[in-house]
Amino acid sequence: MNATTPEVVKVLKEHNFDISGATFDGGTVSALHWGITDAQGRSAILEFDHGAIKVYEGEDMKAMTNDPPYPEMQAINEYWIKVGGENMLPGTVKSPDRFVRGYFFDGHVEKTADSDLGLAIIRSILVNVSVPYTYRIEGEPNVSSTQWRSFANLRDRLYYFDIVTNPGIYYIDLKKCDLRPGAPVMKLDTSKSSVMIGDVTDRLKSSEPFKPMY
Repeated sequence: MNATTPEVVKVLKEHNFDISGATFDGGTVSALHWGITDAQGRSAILEFDHGAIKVYEGEDMKAMTNDPPYPEMQAINEYWIKVGGENMLPGTVKSPDRFVRGYFFDGHVEKTADSDLGLAIIRSILVNVSVPYTYRIEGEPNVSSTQWRSFANLRDRLYYFDIVTNPGIYYIDLKKCDLRPGAPVMKLDTSKSSVMIGDVTDRLKSSEPFKPMY
């Protein structure tokens, strides 16, 4: 278990593990593209490219999408920064367009210490860059519809879930959870209800630990 972004990066750079996965959505090979942020605002974007781990670190990494590789995405974004988002933004559901829109809106919305307002702002941005549910493009396996969104309030230790087929958004208050080593694994079975809303921490149930498929 790691407490900070630098600790996670150190472990991953040691790369003393293997990653494997199944296919999904009719044949897309699962790949990992991670974003990490800690309570001090230190961020890292991790790419797993043909077995190699590429790490990009920074203090305020505003956006991340599936492809292309992060340096190429930065170059595309630099072009659109020069165009100016007030004049025009790319509008398709492809990863570069969604990255550009997310980056632009994050830099042009109100900054606030109000957790409820902050959630509303970032949620509206994520909706803008989501792929509509059930939308597909033939021959574009990397473009899949958004099935859920999640939001982490690192200051107040609240973790929100927004499943697109549910009418409401709900959250887990990590301050109420036992996170000590050896504590029981707790699970929220989202298949049991589609009407959860607000604080659902008391609905967590003791569960067997996750068993890897491979």
